[in-house]
Amino acid sequence: GTPSLTTPAGTFATRHIRFRANDGGTLEWWLSEQVPGGQAKFVHTEPAAEAEAEPAEEGKQACTVNLTTMELIAKGTGAKSELGVK
Repeated sequence: GTPSLTTPAGTFATRHIRFRANDGGTLEWWLSEQVPGGQAKFVHTEPAAEAEAEPAEEGKQACTVNLTTMELIAKGTGAKSELGVK
């Protein structure tokens, strides 16, 4: 089936694509014909960092994963694409 994705701009029928990146992390796209430009959401998850040589100080936690997320927050009408996208 076609997974639904809810963003601040609304709920869209999407095609979810996921694969491993060259850096060992993952790349994910949620694509929809209902969204201008076709991309409703993108997530890049970097692989966990190597263990630190020394443990983190008490009460502090080391960051082991970096996450980048881009998500559609609004859309409008009447804009003209300069990229040829309808």
